[in-house]
Amino acid sequence: MPAIPLPDDLTIGTVLKIDAQAFELAEIEPYTRKDGQASAILHWRSNCPTCGVEFTHSTGRTSAQFNRRCEEHRKAAKPVTGKRGRKCKLSLATA
Repeated sequence: MPAIPLPDDLTIGTVLKIDAQAFELAEIEPYTRKDGQASAILHWRSNCPTCGVEFTHSTGRTSAQFNRRCEEHRKAAKPVTGKRGRKCKLSLATA
């Protein structure tokens, strides 16, 4: 999956959809990078498409690694739907 650039004005409750799977922004944790720049760790909440259990996933402001399954069902480099290397449909809805 290519990097997902996220806007700076995200708010709690913002929903990011990757294909048909929704990720809701649950928490924004302030973070200071090694170079001293202020940033944030974003905590997203979603449901595992395999078993339906709710799980959380943390990212920075830009992320190419979005875990789309719970801890039990994670499969590295295995897409939730379709084939590897295909383009995912992304949409962002603010709260």
